[in-house]
Amino acid sequence: MRCMTAMRGEPLWLWSDYNGFLIKNMKQGFIVAVIDLAFFFLLLTGYLVYGRINLFIDLRIVLTVILALYVMAHMYIYPMMVKYDLSIGALYRNAFIIAVGKLPQSALVLLIWLFMAAFPILAVYIAPGVAVFRIMIYLLLALIFTFSFMTLIAAVNARTQMNKVFK
Repeated sequence: MRCMTAMRGEPLWLWSDYNGFLIKNMKQGFIVAVIDLAFFFLLLTGYLVYGRINLFIDLRIVLTVILALYVMAHMYIYPMMVKYDLSIGALYRNAFIIAVGKLPQSALVLLIWLFMAAFPILAVYIAPGVAVFRIMIYLLLALIFTFSFMTLIAAVNARTQMNKVFK
């Protein structure tokens, strides 16, 4: 996606580049995926536990802010993994620094993501009386285009912000 944003001016050899970077970054990508699973498991556990505890502040709000920061930082992890040779700790540290340092841009992309992810689901409720088969086809196509466009937005944003930070 970072080559397709036309910011780099490099030729795009889709299959050979994909295979090369897949093999090169498979170990780090797997470790990041395991960290993501552990993070979301702990977050879900926190939501369930803190939902039953009565405190002065609702800790689910704090967990939601942590989730938003994690998702915003996650926009930068994979582009940095491909572009720079960093350890896992440095990937996360740099991603969080960029996400917090460029908070308005990262928050805007997160809001666009939330709107785009909710739109295909909401569109089904807007069009009642439509055949189930047509709804399934629409959802499939909408989800494919939605996630592709969300990835493109994140890649353009990450590349722009990383160019500003890592000159």
